[in-house]
Amino acid sequence: MDQIAKAILDLLNASPADYIIVTMGGVVVLCVACLYRKLKGLEKKYQILNTNHLALWVMVAPDAVKWHHTGEYHIDIKALVDIAKARNDQLPSK
Repeated sequence: MDQIAKAILDLLNASPADYIIVTMGGVVVLCVACLYRKLKGLEKKYQILNTNHLALWVMVAPDAVKWHHTGEYHIDIKALVDIAKARNDQLPSK
């Protein structure tokens, strides 16, 4: 790859500054590739965390989990308050 870039620059009668710019561009491409791989790894970790979060709420308060038509979910805080109030009302008073 390096030889190909050098051959192209030689054909274009490139100055030393052009060689530096091409080298810097190669470094940028490598950095972007590394960041992309790291992003994919973080995406997998986030998916696991999101799944665990959903599983926890489904076990603790299934009535508070509200599903959107897109497949996404959110935790309804008002429903949590209502669930907590109903559970507190069931407790025997002292």
